[in-house]
Amino acid sequence: MVEVSPRSETISIRYWHYLVFLAVLALAGLGWLWWALGSKWGAGNATVETWRPFLRAGARAPAQARPVDDMAQALRIHRVVRTGEKRFAILFSATDAQGGPLVVVTPADLAVSLGNGAAARQPATVERVTPLHQMTAWAERATFACVMDWSGSMFAQDLQAQVTHYGSFLKGLAIPYSGLVYKFQTDVQKLAGPTSDPAVLEAAVRQDNPQGSTALYAAVDTALGPLQKAPWLRFELLTTDGNDNVGGASLEDVVRRARQHEVSLFVLGFGWVEVDVLRRLADGTDGFFAYVPDSADLGTWFARLAAVVNNVQVAEVTAPFDAARPGSIELTLRAGATTLTRAR
Repeated sequence: MVEVSPRSETISIRYWHYLVFLAVLALAGLGWLWWALGSKWGAGNATVETWRPFLRAGARAPAQARPVDDMAQALRIHRVVRTGEKRFAILFSATDAQGGPLVVVTPADLAVSLGNGAAARQPATVERVTPLHQMTAWAERATFACVMDWSGSMFAQDLQAQVTHYGSFLKGLAIPYSGLVYKFQTDVQKLAGPTSDPAVLEAAVRQDNPQGSTALYAAVDTALGPLQKAPWLRFELLTTDGNDNVGGASLEDVVRRARQHEVSLFVLGFGWVEVDVLRRLADGTDGFFAYVPDSADLGTWFARLAAVVNNVQVAEVTAPFDAARPGSIELTLRAGATTLTRAR
């Protein structure tokens, strides 16, 4: 028997190949993350949106984003309320070329047609037009909900901007009101109301809450509940920086329901939210919208909306027919050389 001595060789592992592979993989992952943080897809993804403030990375708004709003020379019909046989109160607002409210409207300035459909509208007699703040026989002339986005995509300065501006809005209201406060992320939470105590509402606005995804439509829908039976002006003041990524209620659902219950949506957006979503929420419910890339610039719009609410007009009209609620209405307002028309 022949014995063969074992051979010994050094095994060489080229570990740098693996390190290069891992480095390339890491760079690809970081590149994808940076792209996601600065893309519309990432803004609508529930996981990625929560990384943005934590990593302090990615754009806070699209590079091409510009401020836009629909408040200049606008006419909105907020409610039609039956006050007696063939008598109705029409709550509406109108703005000038700078987006400020028209504070004086006379019966001669306004033409009203009512009916059960567009083809069946008949002219109504406008007896008087009075600013809402002068309707002293009405107690709580406005009932509204502050609906605040508290999702994970919010930076600390976004949260603080909302707190500051909502507080200014509440202080700017000059009419008796009842309010509620909601904050939404993955879930929707009611934090206060209905109450006419501004201190309670302001405390709820300042309250910090857990952050998560963006249940935008569910929040709007939830806030409609307590507003449905409010006697006069009904609206939601909504702020958001992103698009709905929770599901459940849809854009069409909430617009239809808000319109059914005559709740106007005043919508202020910033960051990555789709401007078309803001526009459809507002226009479909006879509200207003404004978009700014940076939440720090929202203050002007809160002040303008407070001025609009304070100067909502009430047209008292007599119709040639009686109905619990006319199915169709058209307003034509002459303001100097400008004529504004709104129908629904």
